[in-house]
Amino acid sequence: MEKIIGKLNYRVLAAVLLFLVTCAALYAIEFVMYAGAVGTVFIYASVYPPLVILLYYAFGRRKSQGAEKPEYLRAAQFKIAFFLLIVCTVFTYYYVLTGGYARLSSIQLLAAVNALVIIAVLHKLRRGKTDISFKATAISIIYSMIFLATVLFLLITQPYTVSGARKALEDNGYHNAVFITHHRADADDIPAQAGHLGVYHFIKSANGGELDLYVDVATREIISPD
Repeated sequence: MEKIIGKLNYRVLAAVLLFLVTCAALYAIEFVMYAGAVGTVFIYASVYPPLVILLYYAFGRRKSQGAEKPEYLRAAQFKIAFFLLIVCTVFTYYYVLTGGYARLSSIQLLAAVNALVIIAVLHKLRRGKTDISFKATAISIIYSMIFLATVLFLLITQPYTVSGARKALEDNGYHNAVFITHHRADADDIPAQAGHLGVYHFIKSANGGELDLYVDVATREIISPD
């Protein structure tokens, strides 16, 4: 216990901090800033690590305290795991390059898979040693790459936020427009010219009725009835 609190404390704290910051950022991006226009891996990123830790301490810890695995068995397991990671990486790249680019979650998935490949290589260089220091470092690598991929995606694509779309409407004379929801690009009840990230749907009172206004998330174009 003293070893964890002392020497390894900074790596564990870094992993926990990256986990919390990344999950908070993913939540804000998906549900607050973009109202679902850019999907993220928030659910998986927030649930998976605590679940793995819980299962490890509930079922796996006693098994790990048994006899150490032979070197040839560890080598075979590494080769199989590394091969599967490479296959996953190839398929993930294929998915992204053939249309998955439309969703931020696909880019984050690609970053996570690449992080696993890096961790596998580091695991091999350490001859299969997986102490708490290595596990904390692995978590930091995964969440750092997910966070970096998220920032790069938003900087490159620059999709409209809900607040940005509202301001654009105000700048074009549509004051007091009320945000309703985000519509996906494949929805039936949106303008045909909507882009691949869908549209934000606003309503404005006009001439005793309601005027539907749409703002394209990707192109930032305001779409309104003639």
